[in-house]
Amino acid sequence: MRVTAICFCIALLSSFIPLSFAQEVKQNNVASVAPSTVTATTGFDRLQFLQGRWQMQPAQKTAKSAELQPGAPYQMEIVPVIANRYLRATGQQDGTAFELTFGYDEKRHFYRLSILDSYSGMPDFYQGHFNDQGVLLLTNDHGFRLEIKANQQQGWTAENYFSKDDGKTWQLYGRHIAEKKL
Repeated sequence: MRVTAICFCIALLSSFIPLSFAQEVKQNNVASVAPSTVTATTGFDRLQFLQGRWQMQPAQKTAKSAELQPGAPYQMEIVPVIANRYLRATGQQDGTAFELTFGYDEKRHFYRLSILDSYSGMPDFYQGHFNDQGVLLLTNDHGFRLEIKANQQQGWTAENYFSKDDGKTWQLYGRHIAEKKL
């Protein structure tokens, strides 16, 4: 049992070493760049418009209305973490605390998003890419899609969609607009 726990810990800790750093160590047998100074990749750089402290304006469809209904504004802060390799978003909306982590898989060239919240108690994972119009399209395994795009003046918009036909068609059910940096 103890050997299994030690192997698990070693595997877990080794998964946190940035791949580019591990490859450099393997190629040179010496690291010339410390993990904390590895710069963000071009793929990750595309997420920088999300950074900051934002006033969010949500709207969502309800059982009583087919149209999006405005909700109570909330604040969200998005900061770089772990050697500037990820963006972490935190906030609270309608009494539910949440944490989102954005990253970019340099090997497979796609974006990942993990979501934790105090309501469901279950982590959710999305992955995707930017389309030709500059919209980040992220989907999960449960028929949900998140589309995030930078706005013209300032801020950005995230729209939530669901599909009942395995992604052939998508229906909008929510929108969150980052209106201004605080």
